[in-house]
Amino acid sequence: MRCLKSINTERRDEFNRLFLKGILVWLAAVCICFLTQHLIYPGELTNEYQFISFIGIVLIYPVHKLLHVIGCFKYREGTVIQWRIHFFFLPCIKLNIKRIIPKWHYIFSLILPFIVITAGLVSLMLLTPIGHSGMFLILLSVHFGMSFSDFTHIKKLWRMPNNCFVESAERGFSILISD
Repeated sequence: MRCLKSINTERRDEFNRLFLKGILVWLAAVCICFLTQHLIYPGELTNEYQFISFIGIVLIYPVHKLLHVIGCFKYREGTVIQWRIHFFFLPCIKLNIKRIIPKWHYIFSLILPFIVITAGLVSLMLLTPIGHSGMFLILLSVHFGMSFSDFTHIKKLWRMPNNCFVESAERGFSILISD
């Protein structure tokens, strides 16, 4: 196999830029969620369910990363979970896939948290009155902002050949193609 392309996701500028864009997506999603809720259900915004939504905000990041691991469960023996500190105080979980994985399996593992968590949150909104809670709308928008970096990686992988493989490199991931 030969390396077709190496994508550096660990550069300081790359991580900071993705983090900032994720925060901007989160803020835009907060505005859209609150405006939509106010236009569809005017005057029904409540302060109930704050504790449940706060627990959701605390647990959404580990659940998101766990769903990434479940998405590449077939390749679990080559998956390494590492803790990193960014910005001197922000603990982050990093998944390294030490063996090669097909492109479509990697894309599936990137998109799985977005699909599962969004389906769960939307079904909660439809089945219970928690959708009228401001904290729940913030939880939904945090999820959208958190998924931004996954969609950025999917966009980078989408144009690669269908039969390529992905491997974790020292500072990101490499796209491999068989000779």
